[in-house]
Amino acid sequence: MKFRSIRRPLLGKARPRSRGSRALTAVFALALVPACGAAGESPGKSDTAVETPCPDGNTTQAIQCPAASEKPDPAALIDDLEDEDAFVPTVGDRSGAWWTAGDDTVGATIVPPNPGVASPEAIENGRCDSKFAMRVTGQGFLDWGSLLGLSLAYGKRTDDTDGDLPYDASAYSGIEFWARIGDTSTDRVRFALNDSNSDPYGGVCTDDPGSAEQCYDTFGAYLNGLSPDWRHYRIPFTSLGQRHFGYPAAAAATNALFSVQFNFDPSSVFDFWVDDIAFY
Repeated sequence: MKFRSIRRPLLGKARPRSRGSRALTAVFALALVPACGAAGESPGKSDTAVETPCPDGNTTQAIQCPAASEKPDPAALIDDLEDEDAFVPTVGDRSGAWWTAGDDTVGATIVPPNPGVASPEAIENGRCDSKFAMRVTGQGFLDWGSLLGLSLAYGKRTDDTDGDLPYDASAYSGIEFWARIGDTSTDRVRFALNDSNSDPYGGVCTDDPGSAEQCYDTFGAYLNGLSPDWRHYRIPFTSLGQRHFGYPAAAAATNALFSVQFNFDPSSVFDFWVDDIAFY
């Protein structure tokens, strides 16, 4: 697998997006459904929950609405999207934004467009007390595919350019969020962490395509159980693995994360929503 450099936008004023044409019917389960769980992880508190093997280590559950005690710690919340802009709240020294990227396939499309920052979209009828979420749609990418990214820190780099900076998330165990797909979307979406071992500005890997130490071999896992229903995901950092085409690392460098990413395979048609993303 060969990756060219991913073009990230300069973080400026977020573009307004048309929300009227993007309808969503939020369907919720009435009770906790069986979840797959990583070793040592509890799939949920309900007596009806049944733990099942989960090859990529993420846990997923669908519930009507989270209880107050189940909501993320405000200090760990990366973005709930309720401010309706592309930028993450300035909490815990975080200062990044949402963006999209894709390969150079002629005729491929992605909305929000690449390069450009990505603004939230209204959830028709809402999801519990959430009114906005991030949405990305697209198709036609035939090389390495496309992605929705979330930078965690942004500022002046050592080469005097502005861009993503490494963020220290080593105090946390993983990342949680809510996600769903559209009715005609692929259900193959890979959650990934771009860190100092996979980002060119980490100074470890090389940006030369074809090299055994090339960049972009992120630690990640495909999301289990994606459907048109909203589901809550809780993904331990320790459950993630590389795709083994580039620089090999022992584990994700959680002390130097450049971005969180949701990857879409080549030839995918995707309509993906994500909301209330947080560390835990």
